[in-house]
Amino acid sequence: DDITVIVDRRTTTTRPKTDLKTFGAGMDDTSLPAPRSRAATNALAAPGRGPSARTIRSTPATTGSAVRKPAARTTRIGDTGWMPGPPLPRAVPLLLLLMASIAGCRATPAPDELPMYDGEAGNPIAWEELVARSLAVDVVMIGEEHDDANAHALQAALIADLLALDARSAVSLEMLERDEQSDLDAWLRDEIETAEMVERTGASSWRGWDDFYQPVLDIAKSSGVPVVAANAPRSYVRRARLEGYDVLRALPEEELLLFDLPETLDQGPYWERFRDLMLEYREDEVEVEEIRRTFSSQMVWDATMGASVASALDRPEVDRVIHLLGRFHGDFEGGTIRELRRLRP
Repeated sequence: DDITVIVDRRTTTTRPKTDLKTFGAGMDDTSLPAPRSRAATNALAAPGRGPSARTIRSTPATTGSAVRKPAARTTRIGDTGWMPGPPLPRAVPLLLLLMASIAGCRATPAPDELPMYDGEAGNPIAWEELVARSLAVDVVMIGEEHDDANAHALQAALIADLLALDARSAVSLEMLERDEQSDLDAWLRDEIETAEMVERTGASSWRGWDDFYQPVLDIAKSSGVPVVAANAPRSYVRRARLEGYDVLRALPEEELLLFDLPETLDQGPYWERFRDLMLEYREDEVEVEEIRRTFSSQMVWDATMGASVASALDRPEVDRVIHLLGRFHGDFEGGTIRELRRLRP
């Protein structure tokens, strides 16, 4: 029962836990549960490809349940205040935090008081060390439980500390889409109120927005750092599943700026985990080819978020990107990590 924090540059394993339920933003309209129990965390990069990871375990207190991201979301296809440009070659040390829901705990400690352990050595570490490790990398990815209040509190506290110590950062979110960037930027410039920004972007479609995500935006705004609407609009994700990538590639240039496509579909553990979950949670029989079409839409999200993070690093005022995403996208060399690695070997 824990929050998992993956940091540093070494492959490690985590201690076995029971009743750990994990959910990430996956598929077209739902959040996909990951396997119930994991004893090991894979490296973020294979030998010779770049930095890998150390795992830190931390225990908060709450009981989690699956959250479905609503399919209905009204967004417009329009100009944005900032668009990702071509990525430049750059090695990107990563820190990946994987937030997991907890069952059976009774106390609710402050985020910086949560017990944390080095997943390789098993030694306790302090909050200050977590912050220091985060400051030593270019990208901090927080793979969250969307409905875990304590994980969100830790997330906000870590971001607040990082921005207080080094404001040359950008905050990037899966929860906002590229065609919403202009509205987000207008809010950051105080041209519109928070309620109007939330209404224009449809952000309230994320359950718990006011308590979980708006505080993160408020921290970023008060720190004067850029905020990146990193995800692909749902309409294109859905079209990837129904019509395929070739149709998307033929769209006008102004629409192509709103999403990215992977060069290839993952054929390794990420695909296998996605396939197995689909087979497990579908009550009716489903063809593998149908799962593959759905997986192709999943990877539009991954490719778009990876490219958004990589492009944010190109901004002259940004030395670090802190990206929030559902943990399925980042667990065990997840798709967003794969796509970022492709752009930043």
